[in-house]
Amino acid sequence: MAVYFLTGLSDSSRNRQLILRDDGDVDVVALGTTDMDSLRHYTALASRNDWLVLGNGDHVEGLVKDLEAGRPLIKCGEFLSYESDERICTPRLAFIVNVRQSERFYLLTCCRADTGRESPTTSVFTIGDLAPGDGVLLSRYQGTRELPAAGKYVWDVVTDAANERELLHTVRNSLDPTLAVGAVATAIHPTQRPTVVIAEERNGKSARVTSRQPARSRTQGGMAADE
Repeated sequence: MAVYFLTGLSDSSRNRQLILRDDGDVDVVALGTTDMDSLRHYTALASRNDWLVLGNGDHVEGLVKDLEAGRPLIKCGEFLSYESDERICTPRLAFIVNVRQSERFYLLTCCRADTGRESPTTSVFTIGDLAPGDGVLLSRYQGTRELPAAGKYVWDVVTDAANERELLHTVRNSLDPTLAVGAVATAIHPTQRPTVVIAEERNGKSARVTSRQPARSRTQGGMAADE
């Protein structure tokens, strides 16, 4: 299972919505504006054939397309850079898994160096052989609300969540409700299409929980069965 949670420090970053598309992908869109920008309009979850990618920017679609085309993972992050916000230089993050080899997954980070060097540092962490209840956490922020800093580290965590809905509930309860925007969780099966569940927050309260599977299979060789 995997979950991506969305928060916002500013009013504009909190004024966003998660949209679960008919094909099973999940978009982040800004509310109340038709202006497009890559910080508030992007695909947060994309699945193509054997690959599924979760992340915090428009790099998600680029990564999943490169992986689908057979490009080695270590090469897929070469086009990435951190976000251009001067205060934090928010890292680009991604969770990557080949659904047919789901015993192993990857976490990718693209950060600005602590020394201020402008060229990005891209790292790929390989995670495997997790026991039931074990997990890892990668956050784009660390520090405090008043003094936020770019998150660059992978943290080991534990959970008693038995399925994607319970995991979503656990994560939502751990977030500051004044910052929370929403979260998307997915259950990954080697012989099934991914199950996707999203939850949205409004003014510190739960607004909606939506669950859907892709309307059509997008896996070569036929990933059969519904949830």
